Amino acid sequence: AAAVGVPFTTALRCLTRAKTTTNDAVLVLGAGGAVGSSAVQVARAIGCKRIFTATRDKRDNPDILLEGDIAAELQSKIPSLTNNQGVNVVIDTIGNLDIMNAAIQALAVKGRYAWIAAPKGGGSTEISFDIFAAYRKEIELVGRNSGLATTEDTAEEMQTLTRFFEQNLIHPRPESLMTVVNL
Repeated sequence: AAAVGVPFTTALRCLTRAKTTTNDAVLVLGAGGAVGSSAVQVARAIGCKRIFTATRDKRDNPDILLEGDIAAELQSKIPSLTNNQGVNVVIDTIGNLDIMNAAIQALAVKGRYAWIAAPKGGGSTEISFDIFAAYRKEIELVGRNSGLATTEDTAEEMQTLTRFFEQNLIHPRPESLMTVVNL
């Protein structure tokens, strides 16, 4: 149940927190992982027509391969993918500050950036960005802590996800992609 419930509710929470609409161009950072791949599916299920994926794994066939100079890669790919408009929503499941900074710059006017992860390993958790550019574009940065969800929130989200599963709009990850940890 956790292999389905946690990734899909987290993805739905991020998309909801970012006020995602069917007209939005959505970029999912970490689209090959459990939450990222769920975010791609949920974005499709809610009707988003333009969903872009970014991962480090070529086998995922991403729109943006996150290797080498990631900032340059995002800055070169996002304009061509979005007719120079930028993305309306970024769902960040990675927690890498360099990637976050570059993706914030790729936001469209009134873009929203939702993230669920922070850097691992005790490194810096601080980011700086051009506040002038941020207010001129009216971007929003929204963290999403799944631990703050209420039972009522989760019940509502599970009802939405149940409809998506029943309509065959979303699917669990294949068992072959899951790692079982014995505690």
